[in-house]
Amino acid sequence: MPSEPQPADRYVRVGDLRLHYLDFGGDGPPLLFLHATGFHAWLWLPYARRFAASHRVLALDQRGHGESDKPPTGYGWDTFGADVKGFLDALGLDGVRAVGHSKGATAIAAAAAAGTRRLARAVLIEPVLISAAHLKEPTWENPLAAAARRRRNVWPSREAMFASLRGRMPFETWEEEFVRLYVEHGVADRPDGQVELLCPGEIEAQVYANAPLSDGFAFLERL
Repeated sequence: MPSEPQPADRYVRVGDLRLHYLDFGGDGPPLLFLHATGFHAWLWLPYARRFAASHRVLALDQRGHGESDKPPTGYGWDTFGADVKGFLDALGLDGVRAVGHSKGATAIAAAAAAGTRRLARAVLIEPVLISAAHLKEPTWENPLAAAARRRRNVWPSREAMFASLRGRMPFETWEEEFVRLYVEHGVADRPDGQVELLCPGEIEAQVYANAPLSDGFAFLERL
């Protein structure tokens, strides 16, 4: 039985960053997938293949994630929104259908707030919307940031990583295909033979820490 075709790895310059994305081809209207914090574009693979017959399907590695550039700072919602706007501008895409999960969903709304007019429709799955009572409140710290900083970054191998994560939340609730996609494409090979997360815990922590600094509900009003 022939294997399914793989997407093309592509890169685009957006501002000072080189962003990586997967291009599944297709001749229909553009459909963009955006991942959640700590994940990457490859996790959309099963869904992207389903839509490739009717859409031009793309999945973006957002800054700090996957194969995209990883600046030391700059992980606020406004910046993620500007990146999405810049990505759509760089590719000259119009009438875009965008699907995002968690941070990816909020990034779509933030792109609309940044002024993009290239979105036709948006599906926001569990967008990050911080209560107005917590906005810019210095005493409120996102506990996910502390957890991310404690996250293990290096593993002996992909198989060791898979075996460990498979029995932990949230991965124990995932179908095996998605856990394997996360592991296979979410780490880089090191010279010492081990593998290391492409999205370091410190970057993930910055995303979580910056979440209460922006009003996600205001972003939604621009969609």
